[in-house]
Amino acid sequence: MVPGCSFAEAERAQFEELSEMVTRANITHTDAQRFSEESQRAISLGTYARLLEKLTERLSGLLPMQVAAGKNLGAQRRILLKLQTIFAALATAHRTSAEYPIASKLPPPRAEGG
Repeated sequence: MVPGCSFAEAERAQFEELSEMVTRANITHTDAQRFSEESQRAISLGTYARLLEKLTERLSGLLPMQVAAGKNLGAQRRILLKLQTIFAALATAHRTSAEYPIASKLPPPRAEGG
């Protein structure tokens, strides 16, 4: 997954690391949708720490980032913004692939005349 233009180039490494964590955790489409909504709500309310703790239970690699962020609300918010983007993309990708089957899932074309 590639970060959008809303993230600075300097944040690319953390974005990629978070993307890999989500991939390794085998987050389902349903969980991605729920986590995306919860992240958006926490970002809107400015209540980051509780959700970061909850997500750390699912994303074991998140613990060092959570510890490094500490009580710094800006750092907590930046982590959640990235995670929310990743979860939203994962949920959207699943919805899109369900509506429009990808070519690799289509049966091979039949040979004519043979």
